[in-house]
Order: sequence, then structure tokens, then C-alpha cells
Amino acid sequence: MAGVSDLRPLGPAHYSLYLPSLPSKVSFKNPIRERWRKRPLKSIKSKQTGVTELKFLGIRSLISLITISFCAQVIAQDLETVFHKVSVEYSNERQQNIFLIGGVNTPSLELLRGVTYVFDLSDPTLSNHPFKFSIVKDGIHNSGVQFTDSVKSEGVRGTAGATISLTVFSNSKSNIYFYCEFHSGMGGDSKPTIRGESSSLFEGLFNSVSSTLSVPRTYVDTTPATLYSLQLNVLPDGKSFGLSEATKGEVGQRTLVDPLQPKFSIKDNLLEIPAVNVEEKQYAVTLQLVDSAFSVLSAKETIPLSPQGNVSIENSESDYDPDDY
Repeated sequence: MAGVSDLRPLGPAHYSLYLPSLPSKVSFKNPIRERWRKRPLKSIKSKQTGVTELKFLGIRSLISLITISFCAQVIAQDLETVFHKVSVEYSNERQQNIFLIGGVNTPSLELLRGVTYVFDLSDPTLSNHPFKFSIVKDGIHNSGVQFTDSVKSEGVRGTAGATISLTVFSNSKSNIYFYCEFHSGMGGDSKPTIRGESSSLFEGLFNSVSSTLSVPRTYVDTTPATLYSLQLNVLPDGKSFGLSEATKGEVGQRTLVDPLQPKFSIKDNLLEIPAVNVEEKQYAVTLQLVDSAFSVLSAKETIPLSPQGNVSIENSESDYDPDDY
């Protein structure tokens, strides 16, 4: 199959994955086994099978493969959602209206990467005060612009069900402020900060000893969206991966997909993994599910995304040297 990688034994010390997208080989160190044997699928205990619910997706889709191979899992690999209530109150000290979050006067929130924050905007006091985000304090009133990259709004502010959600991405800036679109100063002296790193939530890992590829918290574009952490194992043909484990997690329907998060497309049967760690190098990998096996379509070495918003850069060089082994 054109464009599919070929995993071939090179000697007693390691395997090497040949990728047509790279000018040379990417080495996967691995002790040679005398025999390749397909590992049996593991059955994960569950309170329910979920077969009826997931069957409609088709025999060749990821969810159907999981449904047929396992019980529907209830082990959590969740992405957290945090809720805040927003309102407006007049401040005698400032002589103007200000935002309250959770009843607290313009608090300096600490936001964590990988978490979605849902701000409840149903309070009637917000009807004339659009609650917005910016990477500049006081937003458009201080030469800034509205931040919309990982923001989702629902409903009409000041009425039941109105919310604005902020998913803090792996490459989000270090500060995101809240402000009123119509009135300056309503964010007060708050200094919201973004902390943590989310690579541990989403980064895939190829284990050269066990010949397994771990793919955490994969976003599956079902309706509603679902989340699975997967473990794939190299099949005896040396050219593809099989599904050996799957763990279902919870994801809020307001959560947006992180740039580093693995994604599975039901329509195309494509598993895109933006960050896979292979011997301390990072690769963007795309796999295609055909029947019950994942074939490697592409793998490109990248530079990790940073909180400053740098985009991953393809690296066409490889330091593979067969004489090193």
C-alpha cells in the first residue's frame, strides 16, 4: 500500500521504521523476538456493554472495533470541566460596576492547561455587560482584541442557559483576562494566570521494549463526542498496529480539541496523533484504520508547541546512523 511504513528487522539489536515522508530512517530500538505472536485482546470489565448504542457507527470505525473487542469501558480518563457563576455588582470603592465570579470581586483566577472553564452568564445583571476574554488587561479598552481561539458561547447572556466556555490549550498564552465589551475597568485589578502543561494529557508514547503505542485521551467525533485512551501493539506483519486496550473517559460537550490532542475521524477512519514521543523525539503521526488494523500513513518529526504559540515545525533531518548500533 503506497505511503504505508514498513517495519523490518535490521539485526539483533533493534527495528527501524521506514517512512516515505522522511529522507532517512527513524530507529525504534527493540530486542528481536524469536517469534511474533499476536497478543490477545484484553477484556475490560464493565457494568454495561454499550453494544447497541455504538453499533450504528459501522464495523470499520474505531468505536465499533472497541465495542466488538471489549465491553464499553467505565474507567475514567477524563478531561476536567470547572464551572463558575458570573454576575455584576456596583463597587463603591471603584465607583463603577464590576464583575463577580463565584460571588468574589474580580478574582485573580488560576487556570490550568487542559481544563475547560464554563462561566454561567444567566444572571440578569449581565444583560448589558458582555463578558469577554483577552490576552491584554481590559481588552479592547486597552488596545487589546477579543480572545476567541478556544472559546465557545451558548445562549443569550442574562437568560437561563447562557454560558461562555474557555478551554485552556497546551499553547495558550500565560495570561487571559476577562473584561466587559461595553464598559472599561469591570475586570478590576484581576491577574488571571495560566499554569501547568498538558503534554502529559495528550502526548502519545511508543514503547520500544513492549512494541506498543499508547494514545491517551483520543477525541472521537461522534455526536456527542466521546473520549478513549488507546493502546496499540505492533502486529506480526510488522507494518501495522492492532488495538490491544481501550479505556473510555468523560469529556464535556463544551470542551474544544487541544492542538496536541489525538483525534479520530469516524468518516475517514483516520487517527491523527499530533505528538508521539519516540526515544525523546516528537513526531506527528497519522494512522488509518482498515478492518481491525491501523496502518501508518505518515510520521513527521516536529518541534513541540509552546505556550508562546509557536507552531510545530517539520524537521526533514534525521540523525539515524546504523553504525551506532
